[in-house]
Amino acid sequence: MRIRLRALSHCLLSFAAVLGVTLALGLSAPALAANSDPSGPAAFPVELRSGLHDGFARIVLQWKRLPAFQAKSDKSMVEIRFARPLDVNLAPLTKSLKQWVKSAEILADGQTVRLHLTRELDIRAFPLGNMAVIDLVDAEAVARAAAAAAEKAAQPAAAQGNSETALAETLSSEVASVS
Repeated sequence: MRIRLRALSHCLLSFAAVLGVTLALGLSAPALAANSDPSGPAAFPVELRSGLHDGFARIVLQWKRLPAFQAKSDKSMVEIRFARPLDVNLAPLTKSLKQWVKSAEILADGQTVRLHLTRELDIRAFPLGNMAVIDLVDAEAVARAAAAAAEKAAQPAAAQGNSETALAETLSSEVASVS
């Protein structure tokens, strides 16, 4: 009888220890069951924004907490791989950036966004707070925009120089008429 009580006592202590560790870690049976899903961890909801700028298109993926990510490109396709799976609707990209993005998809790993581009583009990717920012850059368009901005900046200077010359001529003629 003593042996049975000892065995039962040992069993209960082992169960209590496992239960205590589980509770101490904050894991419940449903949480353990959810993490044992063979399809992998749950995808994190991500907000998508995009916009057009002079010479580039910007894509912003906003997370609650940005995981590590890396972006690579072969000029006609971009892949952005995150350290965690994401849940985002990419369909708006092909509408808002239709001159830039032909198609967009999340790969089977759930962590990689693949963009098929309409033409060869450079990329710039960087974290900004809780956002992953991806710029699709048209180098020729950026050069044209920079040249136009430089020309526009030079015009007021030339106009100011012309107005100073006109003022000097007016003053000279006034001084000449007084003499």
